[in-house]
Amino acid sequence: MPAKAPLTSDAAQPMLLALARQIRQRRLELGVSSVVAAHVAGMSRVTWHRLENAQPSVTLGSYLNAAQVLGLDIQLRAREVDGSNLASTTPKPNQPDQSCKFTAIPERIQIERYPQLRQIAWHIKDGFELTQAEALGLYEANRRYLDRDKLTVDESGLLAALEDAAARGAYGV
Repeated sequence: MPAKAPLTSDAAQPMLLALARQIRQRRLELGVSSVVAAHVAGMSRVTWHRLENAQPSVTLGSYLNAAQVLGLDIQLRAREVDGSNLASTTPKPNQPDQSCKFTAIPERIQIERYPQLRQIAWHIKDGFELTQAEALGLYEANRRYLDRDKLTVDESGLLAALEDAAARGAYGV
């Protein structure tokens, strides 16, 4: 039996709907069934269904798990409240170091070119290209499943370059 839905304000409901739509859209883009996505995220298919339907009884942890398995980030940002702009006092996220060029990392990463990435991204259709941040997220989330001995020279170089870029703040982390 699901938890009793908390009261959500009129302002919060559109945000919840937008989050649920983005999660559903990403899952469909990846060609992953809701049953598989729910299993990988560690929740029941019923919870996944409720999540995609923006039911407020779904926990924040469930939304975070769903976003993680789909290679999404959830970010909070300041918005204008009562006519005063709080964003002007909010620190800006790290910007990529413009002096550092990562020419070895392709903008879009083809999963098929990297055997270990293909193995950990089993739920993503062939031909789908990942952003650098998405590829790094998959490697980090599935680090325990990587067989370092089976990394090709190219894949090892890609992983090192992605980690180096992340350490320099290239992905806003």
